[in-house]
Amino acid sequence: MLKNVVQGMAGLLGEALRVPVSIFATTMEAVTKAVREMQTVFTATLVDTSQQVAPVAASTVNCPQESETSQNYFCLKENPIMSDEDLGGDDLKLVRWAISFTKRDVEIALDSGIELVDYSTDKGSFAGSKKDEFLQKLRTAHIQRPAKWKREEYPPKNYVIGDEVVGLPEDDVDKFMRVYVEVMDRYEKAESHYEKDEAKALTGIRNILEARLPKAPPPTP
Repeated sequence: MLKNVVQGMAGLLGEALRVPVSIFATTMEAVTKAVREMQTVFTATLVDTSQQVAPVAASTVNCPQESETSQNYFCLKENPIMSDEDLGGDDLKLVRWAISFTKRDVEIALDSGIELVDYSTDKGSFAGSKKDEFLQKLRTAHIQRPAKWKREEYPPKNYVIGDEVVGLPEDDVDKFMRVYVEVMDRYEKAESHYEKDEAKALTGIRNILEARLPKAPPPTP
């Protein structure tokens, strides 16, 4: 656009030089006016263009996790919200867990579940209990050998009976068995029947004692 403005100005000046001096001043005024109008239009165009390409503030943009298109080029993704892993406290915890096996070429999800935890514990202890339960299930009930493990001839033959897995190498369990734990929700414990019965018993005892105690004499007038 700047090139067109310069060429236009040169053309106007060339034409002005061909006319008599008496007309030259009028022509220059027209040229000056035209230049000012072109400058105004040029400035407005630059402002409009800069607004179109200006980076969008990250705080005003919702960044789709799976989208990497050009329209999200300036989008700064915030750190994901960490899941709740606090299993402490005497309240009820609705817990989701999953056991994964991450050894190269035999990666697989082994087991998962959701349960209500009514005692106080921590992530490490809970994850350890889930791992122990799964290994116990391997030894007693066994699991069907996954197709991926069959193709890779895993685990070794001494951990397989027929088409079932009866155990895993201890080193692989320590290195590659992972337990995911997430507290989905929390609830207050309802009052137990024992606590209700205890409260009723104490109330009854108090009533009996109050009935047997001598009553204070009425105040003398």
